[in-house]
Amino acid sequence: MMRTTAQILAEQEQQAFEKQQRPKPRVPTGLTPTQKAQWRSWGWCDSRQRGKAKYLYHPTEGDNAMGLGKRRSSAASYDPIVKIDCRDGKITRCDRVQEDGEWVTRPFEITPKKFEAVADMPHMKVGWLCFSPPDFQLVPVGQDIGEPPTDKHKEGFKVRLLLRNGSGEGVHELASTAAVMWQSMDELHDIWEDEKDKHKGRLPVIAIAEMVKVVTKNGTSYRPSFEITAWASVPPEFAAGQTKPKLAAKKRKAPTDDDHDEKT
Repeated sequence: MMRTTAQILAEQEQQAFEKQQRPKPRVPTGLTPTQKAQWRSWGWCDSRQRGKAKYLYHPTEGDNAMGLGKRRSSAASYDPIVKIDCRDGKITRCDRVQEDGEWVTRPFEITPKKFEAVADMPHMKVGWLCFSPPDFQLVPVGQDIGEPPTDKHKEGFKVRLLLRNGSGEGVHELASTAAVMWQSMDELHDIWEDEKDKHKGRLPVIAIAEMVKVVTKNGTSYRPSFEITAWASVPPEFAAGQTKPKLAAKKRKAPTDDDHDEKT
């Protein structure tokens, strides 16, 4: 029997609670501040201290320590997700929060009436998605997605959303392979395409007008009917992880006899 969303979330809560109750190993002496933070963030229990210690560098007398500098990305820097379960129409925001030096996931339910977000539609991607294990093979909208890498990959989309006004804070990622969610996002993309030229340099603020009930031979599902309620300036939060498109090099015009005459 397939588990319900409530059961999955309850199981995640229990796992997070059990993880918090695990004994935390004593931090070894002789570590740098960065190594101490790394030790705490891993959150391994006492039985794995030996395996854990081998990944840390213990400076000894006479060694010349060389710092690599701060990494540009880490496990905690990925966008948290927001899920829309088409089986019951529930919207769940999964925030990544740090508790006692450990990153844990905390789910929060969002009602459709409170859902509001700035959508990064220009950087939306489509392609092949596999959630277990996570593997997204995506390209910008309009490009050929090719063939699925494996049988586990399903056709879907991914878009970044900046939640606001009671639905949450910060950038979250919405990704789905559900056919009804594809229909909802396809409709929103069409609306954005029709209106974007009137609002250059701005992004759409989207909300959910209603959760549409869809009945097919495979059963009943629910999909959001998105609407654009306003337009907002591009938030700085969307700048992370994006690269500016390369400008095409201008082709130099070959000199002609007329050009030579003008210069002389």
